[in-house]
Amino acid sequence: MDEAQSGEETTFVIDDVSTIIKEAVEGIIAGNAYQHSKVNQWTNSIVEQILGQLTKLNKPFKYIVTCIVMQKNGAGLHTASSCYWDDSTDGSCTVRWENKTVYCIVSVFGLAI
Repeated sequence: MDEAQSGEETTFVIDDVSTIIKEAVEGIIAGNAYQHSKVNQWTNSIVEQILGQLTKLNKPFKYIVTCIVMQKNGAGLHTASSCYWDDSTDGSCTVRWENKTVYCIVSVFGLAI
């Protein structure tokens, strides 16, 4: 195994994680309008699908996935996160997705084992 390949296998690749997040959110919420009764199902499905796809990457990470689904109604939402970790191995990725009636914000934190 060459050095570049071994480094890639133990690195949190934001582009890969971002793609996984976008595919999960689009596959689950897609063209749906906001429905309060569906939000728990949507958030659970999104985080489970993302965790499943991250696990398939077979990287030595523990993952934390959060998902916020909010109706677009003009209300403000501010969010922040901070981590004390090793920047050379650990990483995070946050994606904001929206359609006409829904905001969805997903964050993934990857912590090297």
